Formats: sequence, C-alpha cells, structure tokens
Amino acid sequence: MNKAAKFLGLGLFGGAVACAANGPAAAQSEADFFRGKTVKVVVGFPPGGGYDRYARLLARHYGRHLPGGKAKAIVQNMPGASGIKSGNYLYSVAPKDGSVIAIFNKSMPTYEILGRKAVQFKSAAFGWIGSIENPNSTVAVLASSGIASMEDAKKREVLMGAASVSGTQAMYPALVNAMLGTKFRVIAGYRGSKTITLAMERGEVMGMSLPWSSWVSTKPDWVKEGKVKVLAQLGLKKDPGIPGPFLLDIVKDAESRAIVKLISTDIAIGRTYAAPPGLTLRRLDSLRRAFDAAVADPKLLKDAKKVRVDVMPSTGIEVSRLVADMFETPQDIIEKTKAAISTKGLIAGQCKGSSKMCRTKRKKKKSKK
Repeated sequence: MNKAAKFLGLGLFGGAVACAANGPAAAQSEADFFRGKTVKVVVGFPPGGGYDRYARLLARHYGRHLPGGKAKAIVQNMPGASGIKSGNYLYSVAPKDGSVIAIFNKSMPTYEILGRKAVQFKSAAFGWIGSIENPNSTVAVLASSGIASMEDAKKREVLMGAASVSGTQAMYPALVNAMLGTKFRVIAGYRGSKTITLAMERGEVMGMSLPWSSWVSTKPDWVKEGKVKVLAQLGLKKDPGIPGPFLLDIVKDAESRAIVKLISTDIAIGRTYAAPPGLTLRRLDSLRRAFDAAVADPKLLKDAKKVRVDVMPSTGIEVSRLVADMFETPQDIIEKTKAAISTKGLIAGQCKGSSKMCRTKRKKKKSKK
C-alpha cells in the first residue's frame, strides 16, 4: 500500500469518530461557525455545463443543512486546465476552515497518478465530502456524421471537440484509439461542452466525450430525436439506460481491461465535492452530514427534476475508498496507461474563433524599460 492510500485509509471514518467523541459541545461550536456563514462552492468549469448545474443545485439547498441551519452557499466558476486550476486553488489557496468547497473534474486523482504537469495537489489530502452523481461517460458523435460504430471509426478520421488536451475529452478518444485502433482526432481549446455542441452544429467537429447525464440535461432534444450516437460508454458497470456498447465488454485481454478500469474508476467517483486539506475531522464531518442531508432533501430532488439532472449520491467515505483503490494500481499498469492516453498524434488542431467559443492565450505585456 502506498502512502496516499494509507493516508486515505486512515481518514475514511475519522470525521464520524471525532464528532461522536466530542458530543454536544462540538455540535454547538460547529453551529456557531456556520450560522450566517456564506460557503463558496468553486466550480472547475465555465457556466452552463453539467458541473455548473450540479454546483448551483447543491448551493441552493446546502446552507440550511449545515450546522445552525442559517448558512448560505454561492457559486464561483474557476475554469482552467480541465478543472486542475480549481483543484490547485482548493489545495493551496482556499481557506482551510470549510468556508470554501469545490466540485471539479472527477479525474483529479487520475491526473495525479498519471503525473500531469499542471497538478499541484495531493488527492489524498482533500476532504472528500460526497458525490452527487456518478454517470457513465460516453464517446459520442452526431448521428448525421456517418460514424455509426467503432468499426466506422477505424476506417476514417473522426474529429472530436475538447476543452483542453489534458482533460478527459481528449483522454477518452486517445484511450479508445490505443485499445481498439480507431482514428479519433481532437480539436482542443473550446471553452467547455456548451461551445463544443455549437461546434458540432457548425460542422467543426463530429462529437465529444461527455457524461451521458450531461447529454440528457443540456441537449434533451438531441437525445430524444436520436441525434446523439454513443459509440462507447465508459465506467465500472454498464448502464443499460445508455444506448451504446460498454468499453470494458469490448476489450478482452487482462492488461487492456486493467488500463480501462484505472481510467474508469474516476467515472464511478463522479461529480464529487471536496474540501481543502487541513480541516479538522469535526468540520469535515459537518460538511459531509450536510451534503448527505441535502441530496436526500425532497426540495433539492424536486429542483433537480426542474433542471433535468439526476441525483445518484455516494457518501464521502465511499468516494474516499474509490480514490484509495486507484492509488493501489500497479506501477506497470500506470506506465502503460500513460502510453495509452498519450496525445501524440491525437491533436488535429486548435479551436479557431471568437473568445466566446475558444480559450485564447493572453499575450504577455512587454515591460517598460
């Protein structure tokens, strides 16, 4: 067991134990802290996408379930590097008192394990609060693209949109190329899934990798009319509600399955909320209990139906276990996974258009002498 896994293992039940040990006095101090407090929910993506919807859904209901019952929550979008920017912020900059939490890319532990250069956090140190949804992801194209199966994708180039070369929108096509010999290529640099769907409508790209629930919530008309063709679904368990083959059923040899499983574990982690490192176990327990109560609240569930999102929660302890499992992956599989998701030869170009569609690099100002 490596150090990260050991750390996670020690922290799985700590919050509940600390709360039980401290009794009513601890509950009172937690109520004093949260009463009238504004808790900031940082989102690692731009407004309008799936993560943003879930952040705002929880924010509307979270405050009344925190100790004292009179807190409120607000959302702050912090896009960048497929969510890594927000992860770095939560780890190094955010106050370590429970007044700031975040929902960011489910693949944060994967990015760390695979050695992404931009990563400046330790997944084991985050306080995992809970996951509001853990939908299988998809590699999908427009039905009008003429690509109806993975066999078709082996015969001709398939252009996919992505926010960055480091995120799952590029990672999943690269993985499928390595496992099945397909010819996915990526146009990177879009501002988010919302702008990629616009690019699909314009014919700039054919598809993208996206959780199935995001297709359902952001493009329900496309789903209903059969405009979205799922070429593969990724996750640890097949979702019979997704109209597409399961990648773990397609790959057969043990090594390939181990690689796909590593990449798919963070899909089971799902849209997870996390707290900064350094919180007391009592404070983390308060955040977890409030989350568990909020996602079971009939008012939140009614609200979720209005905004067309599913709520399939997992507890913070369950998320911590999944993260710990990822850090138990043998090093040889990690190295082979790195090779499988390499972007070498994958990137076909960069998003070209207005700043509303594309992430444009800011020019450095010349210093005056």
